[in-house]
Amino acid sequence: MKYPAIVFLAAAFSTAAMADQSGNAAVAANGYVNGGGGWASGLTFQSSRFGTAFTQGAVGGEVVIAQTVGLGGELGIVHRNSSFGFVSLDASLHLLRHPATGKVDPFITGGYTKTYNFFSSANGANFGVGLNYWLRRHFGVRAEFRDMVFTAGVPTTNFWAIRGGLVFR
Repeated sequence: MKYPAIVFLAAAFSTAAMADQSGNAAVAANGYVNGGGGWASGLTFQSSRFGTAFTQGAVGGEVVIAQTVGLGGELGIVHRNSSFGFVSLDASLHLLRHPATGKVDPFITGGYTKTYNFFSSANGANFGVGLNYWLRRHFGVRAEFRDMVFTAGVPTTNFWAIRGGLVFR
């Protein structure tokens, strides 16, 4: 499959919450829009400088199963002197149960990341920790720290970012 992240995002956005009579979802879909910035270290491609500031934007979604385990994807862009896009397939663990009525929703996440630009691509991983704070039942704010790691070159390249945005379900 050429674009697996698009399939995951479509599933996350189109999956309706299957709720029992009490309103607690057995499966819930979340979507988000993030923006932020960070620092890259150990750059081995497109730059001879060690450590470069960047900005980042992303949209994503996940399906949360049993109010705890999430599966999803993300599409985004990193903007610096040599910008690139990325696609991530992720799993997440919501540390507090993820009920439809809860306000605080801390999570850890990680998964596969593929970057691409006009001339090349790279495979890597991503790891992060964050918090969704639900202002209303279907709308909230999101803050997270995310690191995209690429080990194909020497030294390892990291893109550390602090991101914030909106989340909906």
